Amino acid sequence: MIALLTIGIAITIVLGFGVPIWLLVSKSEGLIDMMLAIIITLTGWAVVAMVLLISYSIADKIMPLIG
Repeated sequence: MIALLTIGIAITIVLGFGVPIWLLVSKSEGLIDMMLAIIITLTGWAVVAMVLLISYSIADKIMPLIG
């Protein structure tokens, strides 16, 4: 579960921050590049949200069995 969260957070950091920074560094101009950056950033956050939801639902099902 912790591994899933770590992977999700890493993906978010890479997609959410790496791509916009890369676009700025490469001096890409135009709406298409900005749209791509926004879409990839949102996708990264969506992946993390899904991973969090899945891990919490798994934890809710496992905890009663343990305790």
